[in-house]
Amino acid sequence: MDDGEVVGTPDGYIEDAGVVVQVHSRQFHQGIDDQGGDTWARTVEKDGDFVAAGVRVVGVTPWTLYSRPARFVTRLRKIVALGLAGPRPAVRVMPRTADASRSRGPA
Repeated sequence: MDDGEVVGTPDGYIEDAGVVVQVHSRQFHQGIDDQGGDTWARTVEKDGDFVAAGVRVVGVTPWTLYSRPARFVTRLRKIVALGLAGPRPAVRVMPRTADASRSRGPA
């Protein structure tokens, strides 16, 4: 990624392992946005942007978190272990600001 380029604002980030957690809900990631764009396509592309920056992405649905939390935690632990064993991605994490959270829209 270019120096200073903002990759995105994930739902969670485990910095030591270079792992992003993205909760993908139908409520926020399905349909057409105000500009006529496909919100699901934007979500998938955003995950790809994180991967292109060297970050591992763990996608999960609210249903999985509700109905099978142990399955998610097991998967997350495995992916974090992989991240801890390898080099950290060359990304800089910035704190989320109120302005950034409001302006980014659903991702």
